[in-house]
Amino acid sequence: MANNNRYSELSKGHKSGELKDKINEAMAYMSMAGSMLFAMITLPAMPIIFYLTILFNVILVVVTTIRDL
Repeated sequence: MANNNRYSELSKGHKSGELKDKINEAMAYMSMAGSMLFAMITLPAMPIIFYLTILFNVILVVVTTIRDL
């Protein structure tokens, strides 16, 4: 009897669109949590990435200037 009652509740929620709204809300929370996790992992490495990018560009400038001499 409990399964039949649960099925009827799900069916009513599906017909009214309430189920879709709850699923969209849950998906939004999951994507927000995933984005926060990704940011927490990558943000500490940002200064190193910026430093290496600047260093790479400086090396390119030095190599091209020495090559042109």
